[in-house]
Amino acid sequence: MGNIVAIVGRPNVGKSTFYNRLVGQREAIVDNESGVTRDRKYGTTEWNGKNFIIVDTGGFVQGSDDVFESAIRSQVRLAIEEASVLLFMVDTTTVVNKVDNGERMLEANEFWAMGFDNVFFISAMSGSGTGDLLDAVVEQVEEYVPIETNLPKLAIVGQPNVGKSSLVNALLDEERNIVTDIAGTTRDPIHTHYNKFNKEFIIVDTAGIRKKAKVHEDLEFYSVMRAIQAIEECDVAILMIDAQTGVEAQDMAIFRLATERRKGMVILVNKWDLVEKETNTARDYEAEIKRRIAPFSDVPILFVSAKEKQRILKDVSDLDITKPQQVMNFFAKNTPQYIVNCAAYTAVDKAETDVKLATRINVNGARNLAKAAQAYGASMIHISTDYVYHNSQNTPFKEGDKVSPKGVYAKTKLRGDNAALKFCDKTLVIRTSWVYGVYGHNFVKTMLRLGKERPSLNVVFDQIGTPTNARDLAKAILAIIQKIENQEVDIKAAKGIYHYSNEGVTSWYDFTKAIFEIQGVNCEVNPIESIQYPTPAQRPPFSVLNKNKIKEVFGIKIPHWKESLKTVLKDL
Repeated sequence: MGNIVAIVGRPNVGKSTFYNRLVGQREAIVDNESGVTRDRKYGTTEWNGKNFIIVDTGGFVQGSDDVFESAIRSQVRLAIEEASVLLFMVDTTTVVNKVDNGERMLEANEFWAMGFDNVFFISAMSGSGTGDLLDAVVEQVEEYVPIETNLPKLAIVGQPNVGKSSLVNALLDEERNIVTDIAGTTRDPIHTHYNKFNKEFIIVDTAGIRKKAKVHEDLEFYSVMRAIQAIEECDVAILMIDAQTGVEAQDMAIFRLATERRKGMVILVNKWDLVEKETNTARDYEAEIKRRIAPFSDVPILFVSAKEKQRILKDVSDLDITKPQQVMNFFAKNTPQYIVNCAAYTAVDKAETDVKLATRINVNGARNLAKAAQAYGASMIHISTDYVYHNSQNTPFKEGDKVSPKGVYAKTKLRGDNAALKFCDKTLVIRTSWVYGVYGHNFVKTMLRLGKERPSLNVVFDQIGTPTNARDLAKAILAIIQKIENQEVDIKAAKGIYHYSNEGVTSWYDFTKAIFEIQGVNCEVNPIESIQYPTPAQRPPFSVLNKNKIKEVFGIKIPHWKESLKTVLKDL
């Protein structure tokens, strides 16, 4: 027994009206025009204390040659395969819907002749009769346990027929959305829980956003509003542009909509397989886009074919950086211009007993990437750690200061730094400290969890450093790449070690106090010495980094850790 209930039936019998009533909001588009719901749409509802998933489907038309109705039939069949309970909806002008007066109730009795044991007479609009139907439904379903709602959300946006649904299908490797060459195929945004590269996301495929002048039908209005809402709620907006038509005014309007709301942005130039190419076609095309979107010229731009699945998924999940031949093959196939190596064995204490794996990843992996980057002319940005500095120094470390790592993690990271610099003449090593962010496991999220579970915490006060917001670090890396791309900095001349962290100095104790104060966590924080909290690997007592070099060479502006912490906590 499952927990999925699918609503099926002919067009315009009230399926979406009933769906909206169950989920408690106008999530599916309702219009008197037949065939408005084209993709199967998921929501959750609750009855008598039991949660279950409800699926709205397009109207089923048997034997039609219409391109949409044929595609809708496939979608309905998929919904039927997924469901544990089917609500076959019919109306009395043809569960039985639209039974909201006595005359129609008499007409509804004809449906007993269809041979079903369970026939319910309802009105989706007024809600009459739905209670008995839902009583029967919950007897047949298991309770639905919702997925995490704080997963990163990626909104796929763009003009109609630019290939958004094709992209989703390529990512999921199934026909989740109807794909035709007719603009406006996807009218309702579709939310999909997606797992790739051991990461989980929510992908939102939206209806194509049209200029207001082109929005004539009510249903188009609802679709546009839903797409705008998706941009409001997402973490990253993926703007798809048609390679054949280029950047149009409406593309720029969508871009501004996302950037004004401070969303992460990626631009996908789709249908690249249909463009006649010359030697510098991609470079010229990219330069024109950057000119149009200035000053946001650091936004990543990718050239893809969603329909042909070209350049959609690089085989990152299959790339083992500890295997030199596999790394070389990856570079030969993808010819990247830049490699940002964030891969590392970071389990500091576990590394003390897992020396071989820490060495393979932190040392051999860095060396393999550097050799491949050198062979294919790529630039390498290698992310490293403040742990290489373990001196008695009490002033911020400069890049040329003596290193004295203690522990396997710190020692292997230093060896990786040296390998990257040795084997690639276009390498920047960026050492950072105390990295945290909205995603993944990190100190901030751990403290918030423990602060809610325990009345008090003991935190060391004699380890001094600077927290680094991962988003700030990422922005700095993008700014560096942009400087190199604009030929403002020669990477060969700039080759070397750089430091990046947020500004300011604190201890783990004071950092924890700041986290709890901002979030209003009622947990007592007690300062202790490191000796009272022994660990297999020693931590540096002082690892504050001097950032003057990266500021001077690349013009990087760095926010204070307290301001960045507020930003992250606001987004959690």
